[in-house]
Amino acid sequence: MVESAHASLWHWGYAGGALERQRGEWLISHVYAVVGDGPNALRYAQRCWAITEAEHFVDFDFAYACEGLARAHAVNGETATAAEWRARAEEAGRLIADDEDRDIFEADLATA
Repeated sequence: MVESAHASLWHWGYAGGALERQRGEWLISHVYAVVGDGPNALRYAQRCWAITEAEHFVDFDFAYACEGLARAHAVNGETATAAEWRARAEEAGRLIADDEDRDIFEADLATA
């Protein structure tokens, strides 16, 4: 699973742009969180966040960047920081314009 996520980011690094790189960084962070590798989950969540800020991403992608940081901090046992990022993710999720995208995000956030 980890290797597949890295391969996806490598591919989209060549075939896509900043948005695809941001999503790829989020994916790797998510996979590391799922397998319990907190340091790598946080590393890639921070990389996702850096792209999100640099590119001024909003809506769906902003919400997922917040979710990634919440999940990564939680896996690292940083409960207060995780709670802060989760609150940001919840607020950002409420602002997702597309109903279907918002539903997908809320379902993912519920697993964090």
